[in-house]
Amino acid sequence: MPMFISSNLTGMTSIRPYIVRVFREFHPSMEAEWMSVMASVCNIIASIILIFTIRIAGKRNLFLLFTAPNAITALLLGTYSFMYHDEGQESWIPVVLFVVLSVSSTFVAHLPWIFLCEVFPFR
Repeated sequence: MPMFISSNLTGMTSIRPYIVRVFREFHPSMEAEWMSVMASVCNIIASIILIFTIRIAGKRNLFLLFTAPNAITALLLGTYSFMYHDEGQESWIPVVLFVVLSVSSTFVAHLPWIFLCEVFPFR
């Protein structure tokens, strides 16, 4: 249960419906619509990487490994927003932070469902 709560608190779950609007507020160095596409592509790539790394690294290790970058990236993004939001100048920093947040939140969000499949198997 705590894993499902933490997976919903990753940040991307609440941002995803408003992602283009959020990207526009950060004045990124690229268009907000393309950043949305880039975040979706990063999610797909992270999901594929997760499939191949589960057996090697282990589920719990991956969850713990990607929870820390997720929290740090969310804090950095919030700090950046607080400090530089009103300046309106373009920067690549929010783009990088959103990519890292997108990848780490994909790992954190998918792993509890994989654990649930072990608890309640299909057969």
